[in-house]
Amino acid sequence: RYKIAVIDCGLKLNQLRIFVEKGAECLIFPAYTSSEEILSHNPDGIFVSNGPGDPGVLTKIVNTVKELLGKKPMFGICLGMQLLFESSEEFGQNNGLGLIKGNVKAFDSSKFSEPLKIPHMGWNRMFTSKHPLFEGLDENHYLYFVHTYHAICNNEDDIIGKTNYGYEGYSDIRFHAALKFCNTGNEKDVVFCRISHSICSRV
Repeated sequence: RYKIAVIDCGLKLNQLRIFVEKGAECLIFPAYTSSEEILSHNPDGIFVSNGPGDPGVLTKIVNTVKELLGKKPMFGICLGMQLLFESSEEFGQNNGLGLIKGNVKAFDSSKFSEPLKIPHMGWNRMFTSKHPLFEGLDENHYLYFVHTYHAICNNEDDIIGKTNYGYEGYSDIRFHAALKFCNTGNEKDVVFCRISHSICSRV
């Protein structure tokens, strides 16, 4: 059974339910658990949950995630995802870990091709590359978005999914971290990425 360490920064019950539906065993750790304690349970992957808070003041969590990088496949959503980029401007300009080269920025309405509401709330079509993460999905699949900020990747090779809102092709924050590990060829890493995609598609 696939074992996932969940770092609880403000976890949603539905996320756990989806992990379990996919056959995973969840080990839930409070946000300030040490990296040593998490690794002592030998998880197959690590999920950094969403949650309230400014990444700039969450020093202990940032350090824990930094110590875990490269040791296990890792996936983050919302706050967890922002930590993996170089910086985020959601609460001012705050540095991330730089696992993914790029920044999390607010929508720039001056670039919109037509008047649109912010935050972006609704279903958007995904434009995805050929990748194990998307096997079995319809070519024209949609995801539901509720956000004011989006990820901008410096390296096109780090992008496997995009969508459009106001302007073309901003990077979908949901998929970047998974990419780093799906390309390893390790079967367990691909399983982790597919489970992570399920979380993003349904929360």
